[in-house]
Amino acid sequence: MADLVHLAQAGGPRVATCGVGAAPYYDMAFRLNGNSVVPVELTSFTASVIDGNVTLSWSTATETNSGFEVERSFNGSDFVNVAFVAGNGTSLQIHNYSITDKNLADGNYSYRLKQIDFNGDFEYSKIINVEVTAPVEFSLAQNFPNPFNPSTKITFGLAIDSKVKLSVYNLLGEQVAELLNSNFTAGTHNVSFDASNLNSGVYFYRLDANGIDGQNFSSIKKMILAK
Repeated sequence: MADLVHLAQAGGPRVATCGVGAAPYYDMAFRLNGNSVVPVELTSFTASVIDGNVTLSWSTATETNSGFEVERSFNGSDFVNVAFVAGNGTSLQIHNYSITDKNLADGNYSYRLKQIDFNGDFEYSKIINVEVTAPVEFSLAQNFPNPFNPSTKITFGLAIDSKVKLSVYNLLGEQVAELLNSNFTAGTHNVSFDASNLNSGVYFYRLDANGIDGQNFSSIKKMILAK
């Protein structure tokens, strides 16, 4: 059963907010107009972690807001704004939202939404916590999108701190681009490759990683530039 959180009068219809503690998170507000009860605000707020990126997703049953500020904290108490997502104004329909916080270092993170109304009033969502962990092994993922035009993203994982070199080659084995040649910490990393100056065709990208403990990793994958 839902627990009543607050019931307030702000110069208009009363608004009550309630939440259900069991996962998945559920937070819904009710605008009380006479005998009618209209749901507003969040109906879900979740987070998932993939390759060092945190994807936040939420849904609303009804809206009278201008948007959402996405806030992140490293210690669970001090939050900073990392993004703003525009709302759908005054709406009686279900709307779904999603945003990805990318390239995070290993550690624990807390997130919350700041729901901002047109009149400037705001309310915070429940806080959700996630953990970003380092890969247990070295890896090189397939670029995405593939085929691509003119840019694509390459993701790789490092089990330990390493000296990394990432290069792109044509079918003749000639190096056409050097994307990385520096030290990186253990974790998941992404790099964008812009091939605007290259012709359509098949290319290969190679990752060489030399770990601080002596481990060496090398991998090659194929990608297609289709202009």
